[in-house]
Amino acid sequence: MILAFTGITVMLGEGFGSGSIYGNLMALLTASCFAVYTVIVRHKRQVNMLPTLLVSTLLIMMVAGITRDDLLDISQSDLFLCLLWGGVLSGFTSVCFIVASRHLAAAELTLFMLLEFALGPIWVWLFLNEVPSRWTLLGGALVIVAVVARALLELRSKTTSRPEG
Repeated sequence: MILAFTGITVMLGEGFGSGSIYGNLMALLTASCFAVYTVIVRHKRQVNMLPTLLVSTLLIMMVAGITRDDLLDISQSDLFLCLLWGGVLSGFTSVCFIVASRHLAAAELTLFMLLEFALGPIWVWLFLNEVPSRWTLLGGALVIVAVVARALLELRSKTTSRPEG
C-alpha cells in the first residue's frame, strides 16, 4: 500500500503546482467519495449492489443535464467515445469491482482500482498520442509493481497455507 501511495504521489506531484485549487479539491473529493463507496460496497457485500450503478448513472446524467446547457454540443465521434467509455468500459469496471468486493478486503479493492489510474495515461498515450511525463510513467510503474507484488504475496500465502493431502 505504501508503494502504491508513493506511486500516486509521484504521478500527482507535478500536477498540484500547475492545477487550480478547484481542480485539486475536486480530485480530493472524488477520491474521498470513492473510498466511502468502497467501504459501503464491501460492508454490504451480501446485497446485490449492481442496481446502484444504474441509479447513480441516471443521477449523474440528470445533474450534468441541469448544469450544462451545451452538454450535447459535441461531435458524433466524441459522443460515441463518451458512450463507449461511460457505458461499456466504465460500466464493466464497476461491475467487476462490485463482484470483487464479495471476495476482497476494502484495501485490496482500492489497490486493484489503482491499476485503472496507473494505466490511464498509457491508454491516452496510445490512442490520443498525448505523451505522459516521466513522473507520470514512474508513478504508474510504482503502482503497477505494488499491485502485482500484493497479488503475488496473496497467492503465495494461499498456496503455503493450503493443507497437504
